[in-house]
Amino acid sequence: MPLAKCEGLFCGCCDALDIRYIRDMASNDLTLDTSGYRCPLPVIRLEAALRGLADGAQVTVIADDPVAAVDIPHFCRKAGHAVTRLESAPGICVFLVTRAAKSV
Repeated sequence: MPLAKCEGLFCGCCDALDIRYIRDMASNDLTLDTSGYRCPLPVIRLEAALRGLADGAQVTVIADDPVAAVDIPHFCRKAGHAVTRLESAPGICVFLVTRAAKSV
């Protein structure tokens, strides 16, 4: 599965904050590693990533902020995105977020 680091696709903020975006070039899905960042940055970066994706695209979010366990699902429900918490190591939250259809 070919992977590539985001080359500033999301307004360059990922480079400035060292947020790690990995894009699966075959499916166009993303992995977003927000480890080391605290509320509200994981949700803000997830929102920015989702804005640039097509309907139905998926983002895997990795976070070590305990508040992310509540914030990410809450944001997804309010925005209409599907979210599933995946099994992970203690102290790490991993979510699979599927982008909802863009409203017109």
